[in-house]
Amino acid sequence: MGITAEPLTAEQKAKIQAEAAKEEQEEKEKEKAAAAQAVADEAAAEAARKAAEPSTEDKIKAIVNGELLGKTNSDKGYLREVNVSTSGSQRDVQIKFNANDNLTSNLVQVGIRSKMSDLYYKLYNSKLPISSVTISAYLSLTDKYGNQADDIVYTTILKSDEAEKVNWKAEEFTVKSIVLPQLWSTTYIDPAIAVE
Repeated sequence: MGITAEPLTAEQKAKIQAEAAKEEQEEKEKEKAAAAQAVADEAAAEAARKAAEPSTEDKIKAIVNGELLGKTNSDKGYLREVNVSTSGSQRDVQIKFNANDNLTSNLVQVGIRSKMSDLYYKLYNSKLPISSVTISAYLSLTDKYGNQADDIVYTTILKSDEAEKVNWKAEEFTVKSIVLPQLWSTTYIDPAIAVE
């Protein structure tokens, strides 16, 4: 006894072909959906990576905050304000900080210049896109009537075209104490701390 198969009718063949085509179409749609989901997942992952990375402004502010931690000898926080503005792809940075008071005008200036050098060194050595950094030091001054108020006593600016010429691989002390003070432009020194 053998099994004999009857030939398929045209209608049966068409039905089988239609089912196969339908299965093939469903498989293609599943593959397209999986590919689209993979693209969407990659885009979401890239967006999450970008969102997790701090912006240039945040990086600059973090450097400044790190350098101006703590308090002055008059118990004021060093950092007063840091502003970062965009100029094309570059950033202009304005820093205001409270300076330490000292016994003489010369010692006050030495302390202020040291802080300014630290800030310029860290910011320009970071290789972030900075076009200029302006730093203003504040100190509590007493007017002729005995009233005390914080005011700007020293302001300097260092632009990137000068900072780019610095050999940042040179010894740090030399760069901070000799090179940078010669490069920045002093835009204001209050007579109260001017060295005689």
